[in-house]
Amino acid sequence: MEHKIAFAESLKELMEERELSITQLSQDLECDYEAIWFWLKGEYYPRCNMIIKLCNYFGCSVDYILGISDDRSFKTGNSQSNFHERLDLLLKRKKWNRAKLSKLSGIGEPAISKWINNGITPEASTLIKLSQTFGCSIDYLLGRTN
Repeated sequence: MEHKIAFAESLKELMEERELSITQLSQDLECDYEAIWFWLKGEYYPRCNMIIKLCNYFGCSVDYILGISDDRSFKTGNSQSNFHERLDLLLKRKKWNRAKLSKLSGIGEPAISKWINNGITPEASTLIKLSQTFGCSIDYLLGRTN
């Protein structure tokens, strides 16, 4: 299943469980109504910071809301890492350089360098590729769990 559609279905389910309208969710998250509408149509992912905001709001994992896992439980860790620090750590643990990660993931090496050097977090579809390449959860990759 395409991940954007899986995300849309997860979000719809979470909203239905709480009987939330798009209007109410947009007010609660201080987000544009139209953005949520496009997410629910499976046309776009939210930016990473909004995905995390959604997960915190619904009390679920990033992997669940993106449709990668059926397990919605989320146990926060005491991690102080952010994405680019965690990415650097994973590269060191695997003993990979940026070129090897690029080859294994199909992601350009300049993008990988930009994330590490500039502290930028990639979009959701790239986070999915990275988590699959490293064999870890997106929550771990983002530094949300240990």
